[in-house]
Amino acid sequence: MQPILTPAESLALHCDLLQLCCDNLSSLDRDRFQLELHVTEPSEFLTELASGHGFSVKIQKGANLGARMSHAVRQSLQRHRAVLLVGADCPSVDAPLVERVGDSLRHNQVVMVPALDGGYVALGLTEHAPELFCNIPWGNETVARETAQRIEQLGWSSEYFPAEADIDRPDDLKYLRGKLDFWSER
Repeated sequence: MQPILTPAESLALHCDLLQLCCDNLSSLDRDRFQLELHVTEPSEFLTELASGHGFSVKIQKGANLGARMSHAVRQSLQRHRAVLLVGADCPSVDAPLVERVGDSLRHNQVVMVPALDGGYVALGLTEHAPELFCNIPWGNETVARETAQRIEQLGWSSEYFPAEADIDRPDDLKYLRGKLDFWSER
């Protein structure tokens, strides 16, 4: 986000996006969805945020983003039939979208919601395959395409939803209009 935002503003934006993500998902039916906030290290802000929304907090494990996501999927699928990874920088991911993904996961092994910039904002899985997360150029415009190719190689049943915005570049701030207006005016 820099140089448009200062480091302090970038952190504040991240916290606001995380708050919005939790707000967007807090209305989900807890009999159907178990919500977890996966963090690299605990903090008072994250603990209070999770507690206030009824989410459990899990510590991420792994040397990079792919390893952390793979670990979260593997661990979650030991306890649940399906898992949905959602980025904290995705203000369009809300309860109705998650419910549609959940419905699709009843008859698909994977559901992807691509990002407009070539990544993905959500990835739902009923199976774990480490190759979906290894050697992916995270932050690159080819992430969704490479992941889709790997899904095809696995032969998994899949559904791809329309692309949504995520917020990881200064130009993306425009997608916050009506959601976090302070940041959309930057």
